[in-house]
Amino acid sequence: PESSRTADLELTLQDKDSSFCLGRIFTSECSSTADLGESKLESGKAICCTDTSSKLPTIINIPDSLYVALDCEMVGVGPKGKHSVLARCSIVDYNGKLVYDKYIRPTETITDYRTPWSGIRPVHMKTAVPIQQALKDIKECLAHKVIIGHAVYHDFKVLGVLPDHHFVRDTTQCQQLVDMAGLHGKGNGLKKLSEALLDRKIQVGSSGHCSIEDARATLDLFKLVRSSWEPVLYSKWSKKNADIASKIATFVETSIRHQDLNSTEDFLNDKFWPSHILE
Repeated sequence: PESSRTADLELTLQDKDSSFCLGRIFTSECSSTADLGESKLESGKAICCTDTSSKLPTIINIPDSLYVALDCEMVGVGPKGKHSVLARCSIVDYNGKLVYDKYIRPTETITDYRTPWSGIRPVHMKTAVPIQQALKDIKECLAHKVIIGHAVYHDFKVLGVLPDHHFVRDTTQCQQLVDMAGLHGKGNGLKKLSEALLDRKIQVGSSGHCSIEDARATLDLFKLVRSSWEPVLYSKWSKKNADIASKIATFVETSIRHQDLNSTEDFLNDKFWPSHILE
């Protein structure tokens, strides 16, 4: 049943024991990183290699398809619009392709559209989807994914989700990006990082922020440091949880099965059938 499926997805997002996976982890043969590639994923199983002669982490391959980048825009409700609620959410896949983008209508009366920052205007609410439907759809998009965002925990708050930190990539927490951009003492805002490292100007003009633009910028920043940042995180996690590798492998296998199931459902629902068959 749909209600049961949604409940399972919400549990996946909020389960504190959920696992996380990494695409590039230090190997036992070298001091750099290794990318096993999606071609080595067979029958929905994660390929891993343990060096029993050392204490280096087990290698787990993470397909690019398990990553998504998220950005939300908020408006204000309540007295003086001080309380933030969701008004737009954009999600892109690892290639920057749009997975989800909707304007979202909160249940409360909007008292501050925060247009210079949110880009939200009253006209957008005319075609906005109800927040309960939006939250259901967004949680489905995020289930079984590694979530990339910039100050993403603000987004999680308005979405009402709290994913395990092992499968969250918050680029505000990556010191390497600040080092690369030469922004020591100057903050690590997405706009500054994007201009310094991507040669891309975002959040300009009076139209306000665009969550699609911000999600793609965050994704591209993550790609710059993925191969060097993730091994550092994985090494830190493995010191606190010796069993993290097996949990990661389980997450990978479960996520791949979920992708395969969705692909089968799309086919059975006629999504890819020729039009003449449907007539």
